[in-house]
Amino acid sequence: MRVTVEYFGPAREAAGLGSETIDVPILPPLLLGEGDRGGEVLRDANQTSPPSPLSETERGSKTVQALVRQIALERGGRLATLLLNDGELSRSLVMAVNDRQVSTQEKTDLHDSDVVTIIPPVSGGS
Repeated sequence: MRVTVEYFGPAREAAGLGSETIDVPILPPLLLGEGDRGGEVLRDANQTSPPSPLSETERGSKTVQALVRQIALERGGRLATLLLNDGELSRSLVMAVNDRQVSTQEKTDLHDSDVVTIIPPVSGGS
Protein backbone atom coordinates (compact mmCIF):
# COMPACT_ATOMS: atom_id res chain seq x y z
CA MET A 1 0.00 0.00 0.00
CA ARG A 2 1.36 3.44 -0.89
CA VAL A 3 0.52 6.64 0.98
CA THR A 4 1.79 10.20 0.70
CA VAL A 5 2.96 11.88 3.90
CA GLU A 6 3.01 15.68 4.00
CA TYR A 7 4.99 17.53 6.66
CA PHE A 8 4.11 21.08 7.77
CA GLY A 9 5.66 23.63 10.09
CA PRO A 10 8.59 22.42 12.18
CA ALA A 11 8.00 18.83 11.00
CA ARG A 12 8.92 19.87 7.44
CA GLU A 13 12.27 21.21 8.65
CA ALA A 14 12.92 18.22 10.93
CA ALA A 15 12.05 15.68 8.19
CA GLY A 16 14.13 17.58 5.64
CA LEU A 17 11.36 17.43 3.05
CA GLY A 18 7.81 18.62 2.45
CA SER A 19 6.31 15.31 1.41
CA GLU A 20 7.19 11.75 0.52
CA THR A 21 5.52 8.61 -0.75
CA ILE A 22 5.84 5.65 1.57
CA ASP A 23 5.20 1.99 0.87
CA VAL A 24 3.41 0.81 4.00
CA PRO A 25 4.29 -2.83 4.63
CA ILE A 26 1.63 -5.10 5.97
CA LEU A 27 3.45 -6.67 8.91
CA PRO A 28 2.37 -10.15 9.97
CA PRO A 29 0.68 -10.42 13.34
CA LEU A 30 2.94 -11.63 16.14
CA LEU A 31 2.89 -15.24 17.22
CA LEU A 32 3.75 -16.74 20.57
CA GLY A 33 7.05 -18.60 20.47
CA GLU A 34 7.24 -22.23 21.56
CA GLY A 35 6.95 -22.54 25.30
CA ASP A 36 5.88 -18.90 25.74
CA ARG A 37 2.94 -18.28 28.01
CA GLY A 38 0.81 -15.24 28.57
CA GLY A 39 2.41 -13.15 25.84
CA GLU A 40 5.83 -13.09 27.52
CA VAL A 41 7.90 -13.25 24.32
CA LEU A 42 6.29 -12.43 21.00
CA ARG A 43 7.89 -13.03 17.63
CA ASP A 44 7.14 -13.29 13.90
CA ALA A 45 6.92 -16.78 12.49
CA ASN A 46 10.17 -16.16 10.50
CA GLN A 47 11.83 -13.58 12.75
CA THR A 48 15.49 -13.97 13.64
CA SER A 49 16.20 -10.38 14.78
CA PRO A 50 14.82 -8.49 17.79
CA PRO A 51 11.17 -7.43 17.59
CA SER A 52 10.18 -4.12 16.01
CA PRO A 53 9.66 -1.13 18.36
CA LEU A 54 6.02 -1.24 17.26
CA SER A 55 3.64 -2.78 19.77
CA GLU A 56 1.88 -6.04 19.02
CA THR A 57 -1.35 -4.13 18.35
CA GLU A 58 0.41 -1.94 15.76
CA ARG A 59 1.95 -4.87 13.90
CA GLY A 60 -0.38 -6.06 11.17
CA SER A 61 -2.15 -2.73 11.55
CA LYS A 62 -2.60 -0.18 8.78
CA THR A 63 -3.48 2.90 10.81
CA VAL A 64 -2.30 6.48 10.45
CA GLN A 65 -1.31 6.41 14.13
CA ALA A 66 0.97 3.38 13.65
CA LEU A 67 2.51 4.91 10.52
CA VAL A 68 3.28 8.29 12.11
CA ARG A 69 4.70 6.62 15.23
CA GLN A 70 6.87 4.36 13.05
CA ILE A 71 8.16 7.36 11.07
CA ALA A 72 9.05 9.15 14.32
CA LEU A 73 10.81 6.09 15.76
CA GLU A 74 12.75 5.36 12.58
CA ARG A 75 13.84 8.95 11.93
CA GLY A 76 14.44 9.89 15.56
CA GLY A 77 16.03 13.23 16.38
CA ARG A 78 13.99 16.42 16.26
CA LEU A 79 11.15 14.79 14.29
CA ALA A 80 10.61 12.23 17.06
CA THR A 81 10.72 15.03 19.66
CA LEU A 82 8.00 16.92 17.76
CA LEU A 83 5.72 13.93 17.20
CA LEU A 84 6.14 11.79 20.31
CA ASN A 85 5.69 12.22 24.05
CA ASP A 86 7.08 9.34 26.13
CA GLY A 87 7.11 7.10 23.04
CA GLU A 88 3.46 7.74 22.16
CA LEU A 89 1.98 10.23 19.72
CA SER A 90 1.74 13.69 21.25
CA ARG A 91 -1.86 14.65 22.01
CA SER A 92 -1.16 18.15 20.66
CA LEU A 93 -0.12 16.75 17.26
CA VAL A 94 -2.56 17.50 14.42
CA MET A 95 -2.96 14.81 11.78
CA ALA A 96 -5.26 14.52 8.80
CA VAL A 97 -6.05 11.81 6.27
CA ASN A 98 -7.27 13.12 2.93
CA ASP A 99 -7.85 16.59 4.47
CA ARG A 100 -9.99 15.16 7.31
CA GLN A 101 -8.56 15.68 10.80
CA VAL A 102 -8.05 12.50 12.82
CA SER A 103 -7.31 11.92 16.49
CA THR A 104 -3.94 10.72 17.70
CA GLN A 105 -5.80 8.45 20.13
CA GLU A 106 -8.49 6.80 17.95
CA LYS A 107 -7.18 4.36 15.35
CA THR A 108 -7.86 5.41 11.75
CA ASP A 109 -7.33 2.87 8.97
CA LEU A 110 -5.18 3.79 5.99
CA HIS A 111 -5.96 2.90 2.39
CA ASP A 112 -3.92 2.90 -0.79
CA SER A 113 -3.30 6.43 -2.14
CA ASP A 114 -4.29 8.19 1.11
CA VAL A 115 -2.59 11.50 1.91
CA VAL A 116 -1.47 11.85 5.54
CA THR A 117 -0.77 15.35 6.80
CA ILE A 118 1.38 15.91 9.90
CA ILE A 119 1.26 19.26 11.70
CA PRO A 120 3.12 19.44 15.02
CA PRO A 121 2.26 22.12 17.56
CA VAL A 122 3.69 25.52 16.69
CA SER A 123 4.69 28.09 19.29
CA GLY A 124 6.06 31.58 19.17
CA GLY A 125 4.85 34.91 17.96
CA SER A 126 4.58 38.24 19.69
